[in-house]
Order: sequence, then structure tokens, then C-alpha cells
Amino acid sequence: MGRTDKATKLWFPIQKMMWDYHDGEYSNCRIVYVNGAEKLEQLYPEQPNMVSFGSLQRVITFDNLDRCPWSNRMPVNQEPSSDIAKILNFTSSSELDPIEYVAIDGGYRHGDMRNLFPEVEVDSNGKYNFLFRSVDSYTFASPNRSELNFIQSCGRVSPLFELERLKLVCGGYTLGYAPPHIRELYNKYRDSLNIEIYQVNSQASSTYQFLLKAVLDSQIGIPFSQPEYQPIA
Repeated sequence: MGRTDKATKLWFPIQKMMWDYHDGEYSNCRIVYVNGAEKLEQLYPEQPNMVSFGSLQRVITFDNLDRCPWSNRMPVNQEPSSDIAKILNFTSSSELDPIEYVAIDGGYRHGDMRNLFPEVEVDSNGKYNFLFRSVDSYTFASPNRSELNFIQSCGRVSPLFELERLKLVCGGYTLGYAPPHIRELYNKYRDSLNIEIYQVNSQASSTYQFLLKAVLDSQIGIPFSQPEYQPIA
């Protein structure tokens, strides 16, 4: 989980969740705070409990995802529609994995400054692959469906910094903004991070029009290996 600071607009990783997985079930879930949470609290010495009302060195444990403090950001108690599942690259809602879903969707809540992001493993080709949806794409939404279909073939996405945000542009069309974890990856690796359009959902709402993929070669670097992403506990 990451958090954007309202005052500085800086983004910090603050928590990491780990679990045991067997026969399609998540159990023995643990949430630990990472060094980014400590860095955020250091910005506000007058608010020692800004991130947590307990020690940053504690481990929060629970039996399964239903009891997880993040469950209200995940589809664990209510399945999303089959249309949303397909939009996010799942064949149907019945095959949807809640962790994979929220890794793509981001786990955003209205008015909330937090988001969820994935720690991915390297694939057989030595690549790290991140599927994600663009953020605030409604700001640039086009009602022209044929134009959206054309965008599918526009090629590599060009990231452009705009104040504290990373705008994603392809073929002269703005797709929205990158979620914070992709922005941080681009900030570190720049053009070594390849961003491309993975899927255009021309019939979907503006929030889900674009599914994108970011790819980093493992010979270039390891995503989220910096000290601020490492657990305190």
C-alpha cells in the first residue's frame, strides 16, 4: 500500500502484505510497515501517529482476506460484474483472483489518498510486467468510439511529467495519468521502463477505457528494491 501526502504531494510506500496460498485460498495474512512509512512520519514530528496508532514495528495478522484491513478495497465479499472482470483481463468474474484484481485496479476509494500496488516476479524472458489502468482517464475521455479503437495500434506510450503527475500520451491522445507506483518506476528507470497499451475497452466507462502494461528488463533493475520499500519489522 502506498499513500500520497496531501501537503507535499509526495508518494510513500507504507505497508506490505504477505500471505500463504494453497488450493486457491489465502491464509495467514500479515501486514508489516515499510521504511517509507517511517519517512512519511518524519515529515510531521508533531504527529507521531500519522500513519499508525501503534508501533510501526508491529505485524498485523489475520486468518484470511475476508478479515484483512484492505478487504474493502478488494472484491472478496462481492464479485465485480463480468464486464469489469473482462476489462481488467480476466475471462470472467468467477475466475477473478482478488489479489491480482486489486493489483491492476489499484484499490482506490473515493477521497482516499491510498492505493495498492503489486510486487511482481520476473518472467521466463527476464522481464517484470505490470498491468495497470490509467488514473483519472475521465478527464481526457473521448466519446468517439472509433477513435478509441484506433488508439489500440498507436504503439509505445510516451510518459510526460506534469507537475507531480505522470501523464500518459500515445499518438497525440492522452490516456490519463500513471498510478503512483508506475510513476515512481519511471522516475527511477526513465526510458528503460517501456509502457504500452495492452487493451482498449471502447465500450467501458472512461475510468476503465485503457489497460496498460509497463515492462522492465531485469538486467536494468529490480522494481521496488530501494530501502523505503523494505519492511521495518
